[in-house]
Amino acid sequence: MRVNRQFSSKTSRTMPLAVSIVWLRLRAPKSCESIEVIIQSIVALALQELKEQYRVSTFVFTTIQSWEMAEKSCVKRLQKEYRALCKEPVSHVVARPSPNDILEWHYVLEGSEGTPFAGGYYYGKIKFPPEYPYKPPGISMTTPNGRFMTQKKICLSMSDFHPESWNPMWSVSSILTGLLSFMMDNSPTTGSVTTTTKEKQRLAKASLSFNCKNATFRKMFPEYVEKYNQQLSEQSLSEQGSPAPSQEDSRRLLDKVGNSMREDLKRVETPKDTRKNRRQSFPTWMLVLLVSIFGIVMALPLLQL
Repeated sequence: MRVNRQFSSKTSRTMPLAVSIVWLRLRAPKSCESIEVIIQSIVALALQELKEQYRVSTFVFTTIQSWEMAEKSCVKRLQKEYRALCKEPVSHVVARPSPNDILEWHYVLEGSEGTPFAGGYYYGKIKFPPEYPYKPPGISMTTPNGRFMTQKKICLSMSDFHPESWNPMWSVSSILTGLLSFMMDNSPTTGSVTTTTKEKQRLAKASLSFNCKNATFRKMFPEYVEKYNQQLSEQSLSEQGSPAPSQEDSRRLLDKVGNSMREDLKRVETPKDTRKNRRQSFPTWMLVLLVSIFGIVMALPLLQL
């Protein structure tokens, strides 16, 4: 239908034919002014114009047909890869096509343990061309991560930055696995940023909260929204603290406090008792000493006699 419309619209040009009729009447010799000669020449010009238009319409038709064939093969390939991902999930990677456009995929990369990205959930998009798998896709990341710019295409050997190094055997899982491994590296590239380890850890902690504010993320990945709600409930319980102690526990605490106070009173009273004893025993020794000294003094004159 598309070709027929173009064909009919292009064949409806009457201006070149009218000009050709006037030219023939002016330039044709008097011996050839018959109506048959004029009609034959007009038909010849019309046929020539129709041939040119047919060439153009044929080119457009073949181009559109090739596009449709490429898109069909692309859709089949992406459907096959999605089924493979559902059967054999890739570690730390979750990817799903958009319900409205299979050429647009949404993914989540989970940070590996032992890295600054541990505990992080990084959301992004992959945009496939209609010529996939013969042309590479464009890759971008939405979650702030401290490694790549957000909402910017990332330069990878398997992205549309380097179509010369693209391999049609690569799939969605291999693309995202390569992106995750490249994320753990510190080598600079187009679309990368440089941050400290503390900044990456802070962003990893806040990544799930940031993602859940995105309506598309909530629609595509409800399991992560549920995980975030669980984290919020656990955090609220920890902030409330432990429940109030029972009566028996309060009695035990009071008994312990009373015993400790008694022991402290005993410790304070014992020095006073020792001081009293010292005060009571000190004068007797003094008296004995004084009596002995007095007796010796009194006995000295008697010893001289």
